[in-house]
Amino acid sequence: MRTEDSKQETLGVLERAIREAGSRTNRDRRFLWLVTAQEDAIEVRIEARGDYARIYPDGRISVLPGPLGLDGGRPYVEAFLPELRRICARVLRKPYPAIIHHDEGTAFGVSFPDFPGVIASGDTIDAAIMDAEGALAASVALMVEHGQAIPSPSTREHIATLDGAKDAHSIVFVRAVTT
Repeated sequence: MRTEDSKQETLGVLERAIREAGSRTNRDRRFLWLVTAQEDAIEVRIEARGDYARIYPDGRISVLPGPLGLDGGRPYVEAFLPELRRICARVLRKPYPAIIHHDEGTAFGVSFPDFPGVIASGDTIDAAIMDAEGALAASVALMVEHGQAIPSPSTREHIATLDGAKDAHSIVFVRAVTT
């Protein structure tokens, strides 16, 4: 699948998830969400009050001024940022390669080539993978919260070329698990 096709697919999934959340909010009569699909992002306006949020396929969220320079919507948009971030984190849960290391007499260690510094461990391989899912979820959630781009998962071919992968116990693909 081409990168552009993948971005459009991600945007489509994000749009559906945001529209669903918006329709629940609209039913509760709290605020009216206006969701618009753009070429490279999803725009969310709260009751057309001016400012709006742009959600990009990599999980970044920007709050921007409305077309007339009105900023009356900023508090409303910012009030919904946590919910928009949760939606992004849920939608963007892709499987990422995890390299499992193990030496005789030690715990299983897990590292993520796409997330340098994110590590996990466990006394068994299953425990290490469960810990890895939580570590990955925490990292993705922090990145989304801070407006950082979520990297695309590396391919098996790329992983095979890495030094650490040659001596690995195994390589598995892990999804960020959120509760």
